[in-house]
Amino acid sequence: IVVFFDDREKAITAFSTFTIAIFTIVLVVVTNRQARLARESIDLARQEFIYTHRPKIIVREVYYPVQYPNPGDQFFAAYTIANIGETRAHIVESTTSGEYTNQPRLLDVQDPRGRNEIGDIFLEPGASLRLSLQFGDMKWGGDQLIFMPDEPNVGLFFVGRIIYSDERGIRRNTVFRRQYQPMSRRFYPVNDTELEYAD
Repeated sequence: IVVFFDDREKAITAFSTFTIAIFTIVLVVVTNRQARLARESIDLARQEFIYTHRPKIIVREVYYPVQYPNPGDQFFAAYTIANIGETRAHIVESTTSGEYTNQPRLLDVQDPRGRNEIGDIFLEPGASLRLSLQFGDMKWGGDQLIFMPDEPNVGLFFVGRIIYSDERGIRRNTVFRRQYQPMSRRFYPVNDTELEYAD
């Protein structure tokens, strides 16, 4: 009788151990599958968010920041780029320049052609970056900064193009052409939606 119950106990113990092992394996498989489904659900939600919430780079606050310049001072423009969108923007190409023209027509804004003068930077939603651009050898006291004709499309301009991408790699353009007004020391957008826009 003792031997019978001893053998029966060993069998029950072995069966219990085997059952627990099977249950543990099933639990691991189910847990891993649930974790994978949770990750996929999070990734899908993130992708949907990116699809419906995009970055948007704008240029603002363009002006000459020196209130009382001296003759011979270097002329430059201070400006701000800002991401007013809802996801991160990556600046991948950019070009900015100062132009003086006495021709009553607007010049096209250049294509960066792989250049990135602003720099390979990321702008989070709501973030901004203060920058400046020197206008070549242009200095206070030169004809170009004394004579500012009050005609559209004639005078001093700050122009540029910023190409940026979202987290899916979709590229967008921000193009600007601002005309300088000496009374306010500010650069104002030109009235042309082909030369002043943000995709």
